[in-house]
Amino acid sequence: MSKKMKLPKQTLLVCTGKKCGSKGGYTHYKNLRGMIRKEEVKDDIQVMRLQCTGNCKMAPVVGTMPKNKWYGQADDTKVEKLFKKAIKPPKKKKTD
Repeated sequence: MSKKMKLPKQTLLVCTGKKCGSKGGYTHYKNLRGMIRKEEVKDDIQVMRLQCTGNCKMAPVVGTMPKNKWYGQADDTKVEKLFKKAIKPPKKKKTD
């Protein structure tokens, strides 16, 4: 009997390669993990490290999935805003 794999609704991707990691990527990764624990949204959001996105000139780089949006030169404020946006419940569509 196989178990069904639990997939989060969103994934935050943080580059922790050589350049991104030295410019804050690794710190962003650790901070996001802490925010997920604090807000208790482990089932809804996951954070993953990437070795290199190939966008070293824009270091550090952070992305969101499934929207496939990427942000370069991400500072602490931008990362916190991305997290808050990720945990916000989706807007409900109006039905006529």
